Amino acid sequence: MKSYCEYLIFITTRGVVRTHENAFRYFGGGIPDEIVYDQDELILVSEDSGDLILTREFQTYKEDRNLTIKCVGKLINRARRNRKGYQVYQI
Repeated sequence: MKSYCEYLIFITTRGVVRTHENAFRYFGGGIPDEIVYDQDELILVSEDSGDLILTREFQTYKEDRNLTIKCVGKLINRARRNRKGYQVYQI
């Protein structure tokens, strides 16, 4: 299994978007069929019966890149952000 990790000093939605792009490049430029997130305030405003309300900036990114996004309460090993500000991607 390959992993990608990037440290963000200032964690912002723009930084999260940039780390996505860097991770996609690292894994060969493709976009995964689905991305699973923990409930992160930089990405998600709220969840209503399975409907995700994304932040405006991340919603724009999702639409521009045609991403399929799911959110779970507990983190799954496909994508996670640990408490120290690292973006970790595993495939």
